[in-house]
Amino acid sequence: MSETEFHTEIVAANDPDLCLDALLESEFAAAGWSPLPQGLPVEPDAAVSPAGAPIVLVLIDGLGWWNLNEYLGHAPNLRALVKNAAASGQPPTGRSVCPSTTAAAITSTLTGLAPGRHNMLSYQLIDPVARAKFSLITFEEYPGRVEEFQTEPTWFERLNAAKIPAFALGPKKFIGGGLTRAALRGATYVASENLDARARDAATVSKQGGLTYFYMAEVDHAGHGYGVGSDKWVKNLEKADRAIGIMLDSLAPGVRVIVTADHGMLNTSPEVTVDLANTAAAEFIADASGEGRALHVHAKPGAAAALQVSLQTLLGPAKVLNRGETETLFASYNGTTVRRAELLGDVVVFAAGTGQTLDSRFFKSQVFQMKGLHGGLSEAEMRVPMLRYCS
Repeated sequence: MSETEFHTEIVAANDPDLCLDALLESEFAAAGWSPLPQGLPVEPDAAVSPAGAPIVLVLIDGLGWWNLNEYLGHAPNLRALVKNAAASGQPPTGRSVCPSTTAAAITSTLTGLAPGRHNMLSYQLIDPVARAKFSLITFEEYPGRVEEFQTEPTWFERLNAAKIPAFALGPKKFIGGGLTRAALRGATYVASENLDARARDAATVSKQGGLTYFYMAEVDHAGHGYGVGSDKWVKNLEKADRAIGIMLDSLAPGVRVIVTADHGMLNTSPEVTVDLANTAAAEFIADASGEGRALHVHAKPGAAAALQVSLQTLLGPAKVLNRGETETLFASYNGTTVRRAELLGDVVVFAAGTGQTLDSRFFKSQVFQMKGLHGGLSEAEMRVPMLRYCS
């Protein structure tokens, strides 16, 4: 694995690449769609549909731009799209939201809103109002309804209100799941376990017009378990690339395709993993949430300031921010404030280099074993492909 794969330099908050929360609105305009209503009317509008050319949004979970760029030799269909972008002068890249994690990025992509608006601020968080600590992927420990936590309308709901077809394609296990209800509600869900079959389904349903969302999880899963560049990761990249080829070959004329990712990934190792349970900072910590690259640390009463000082001394080049500083950082990257600041930790740590920060008192042992990570601010995690095609 080459050093160029890591790209640990930090993406600037004013980076000019299109952010994921602006992607679909941009694609709708490029496809000749009229602007969609902002809210959800009580009665659907019976006027002429504002939809233009059909759009297929392909999201390959975890396949960042630098990950793809390093292994383009294994992805001939994606490589052709990269070459097309270069020939046409189109930018081949975009950027994820902050934090660069699935729940935040996918919800932003499919609502058109920044994480601070839709509350999906991490992989896992603590909600003091609901008195719950839960994953934003499953919502299993959340005591209320997902729709009460993520209240903003999705693009699919807005499309339904305008009588425009809207489909989401993914594994059967995600039907009715927490993130599905937060980000995909309103879509007609088409389930398939086989990527090749899902690719054909995407081409088929796109013939009805509107928006088709084609999701692939396999690259991300292989990266977490085995690392970017591992044999299993490469095999899953090849499978994803083959599925894209099958879909492109099956499309009706005039369909616009955009291929992107929610985030990228970098590899870590035990040598750069800090377990806060074994440090001097442990005495100030009441709980922890988030993930290793963007850890939310919750202080014992009255200990927030001491916790920040202790963590900054311990973690050196990492960004160690109090809640107010974290709000400012989220706003600078995402363009809007955090609506519910109490969902953030008293101190939030964005890891430096390829490291991660965890606490074994609050995270399961298997989390420490993950080889591929995301959630932080690095190029490897934030920079994503945005590759376009028209059939």
